Amino acid sequence: MTTVPSSPSLALKTTLFNVGQDQGIQLYYYNVVCRCRLKDDINLHFNDTFFMDGSEKNLVVCKVVQAMDDGGAVWQAPLVVLKKTRSSQGIFWDLTPGYGHMDMGDFREVVDYLTNWKWEMATKGTIF
Repeated sequence: MTTVPSSPSLALKTTLFNVGQDQGIQLYYYNVVCRCRLKDDINLHFNDTFFMDGSEKNLVVCKVVQAMDDGGAVWQAPLVVLKKTRSSQGIFWDLTPGYGHMDMGDFREVVDYLTNWKWEMATKGTIF
């Protein structure tokens, strides 16, 4: 079971970096921007070496995230977003996650994740 981090800075570390996750797969369950737990966990799949491998900037991310394309760090990788769901079978819960349809609220959560990523890169002074 996933627990909600006790502080926004801890949430930032667990949602922004691959802590105990497969490389390029990020579990996102706490929205640092609005300081709330997501109703469903979201998996973000991306090439986590995009700053070093010559990937071009992701134009969709630049369009939906305010100030993403204004200089500094820019998201340069393809991004696949999957919403995890849990299905029930009779009286027992199947704890194996499946994936469901995303709605506009889920999309908003992803935009907040990317906005937070941009803020974190700006506060570190990271420029690529």
